[in-house]
Amino acid sequence: MTRGCRMKIRLLIPIIFALIPATLFSQSQIVTPLFRAALPDTGGITGFRTINFAGIAPAEGQYPGSWSNIEIAPLLTDPRLMQVNIIRYKDAAGNLNYAVDSEAGKTRGMNTALKFRKINDRMIADMNISLQPRTGNTPKPVDVAYQLMLRNQSVYARVAECREGNINVKGKQFKIRLMPPSANDPYYSISDSTVCLVDLNNDSVFTPGWKLSHAGDIISAEKISLINPFMVNSMKLRAASVDSFGYKLTCQEYFGDTALSAGFCPPNFSFVDISGTQDSLSSLKGKLVLMTFWSASCPFCEKVRPMLNELIEKTDSAKFLSIAFSNQPDIRAINDFMKDQPYKGTVVPLAPAVWRKFDRRGTTPAYYLIDSDGKIRIYGSGVSLFQVIQKMTQNLLTPQ
Repeated sequence: MTRGCRMKIRLLIPIIFALIPATLFSQSQIVTPLFRAALPDTGGITGFRTINFAGIAPAEGQYPGSWSNIEIAPLLTDPRLMQVNIIRYKDAAGNLNYAVDSEAGKTRGMNTALKFRKINDRMIADMNISLQPRTGNTPKPVDVAYQLMLRNQSVYARVAECREGNINVKGKQFKIRLMPPSANDPYYSISDSTVCLVDLNNDSVFTPGWKLSHAGDIISAEKISLINPFMVNSMKLRAASVDSFGYKLTCQEYFGDTALSAGFCPPNFSFVDISGTQDSLSSLKGKLVLMTFWSASCPFCEKVRPMLNELIEKTDSAKFLSIAFSNQPDIRAINDFMKDQPYKGTVVPLAPAVWRKFDRRGTTPAYYLIDSDGKIRIYGSGVSLFQVIQKMTQNLLTPQ
């Protein structure tokens, strides 16, 4: 090659690279601005947790002298923040009241009785809590809307605000909502605790979990796990970052095929069942596979067990395989249990690596339904989800 040819090639290289799409070299980003919004306080309201009161002997002058029967319940005990408590007391007229008390003394309306409004069978009071950091390493102070709910002799609390916006994926807008982990953890993060909902079917309704319609049709879950890749408008994404107050979510395009999310292939693993037979998930491709995580001491698993056995009996074993993963390592104990409460299909004793990957919290019963192409169709937990699995199994095994 002559010197002149080499020179021309060197000049052409940057031009060629400029013409190649940037996504081949770097992951494209989708930055979604989010805005503060109030969570609905009607219908199936979510996010409340029980708070428990205990009697106290307050220091002199700590609370008004007209208060009696004073009880306290921690509302916010996050070690990064000044503690906030709910006070329950009787006033001079003997009426039961609730108030907010902050360790920092900066909660708006402190020591003022909360005002409740009736919504169906609930009484709800709005509170504005000032999050006061203990150190300079935590985010700056900010006011956050909370709610206190009285229902059936119990008291509940939640963060009453969320973040909403529209994520633009391949030229199409989808409404998105973020909710913080809990009343005790009001900050947003890329974690399994921060709740993310995406209106995937654009029906203006967020559907957290899988369910059946009144007509028996499957309604897909729209809850997204921020720690796993997910799919929106046929585009594979993963959450890269979110600011502590939840006002900006950054996602990146994901180029892999493996993830614990619907539409992806789960990671492969090997297992040995209670009869000593060894197999692997990848070798089962071509079959519809139902993975169930169960415990002998779980009453909800016992509710599902007969339904699972019935499903196995009704389906073609050449097309469908049930693998029940027990949290019991002792094969003899599993066999003893199954003498009176049998599990049909394949039963696997405790496989720690599989549980860590697929059910790290140890929730039972939990499921993954994997289609014949090796992709996850449904995953989740609970008794009611099994009805959706039954319907999906029927749909996938019925010739179109």
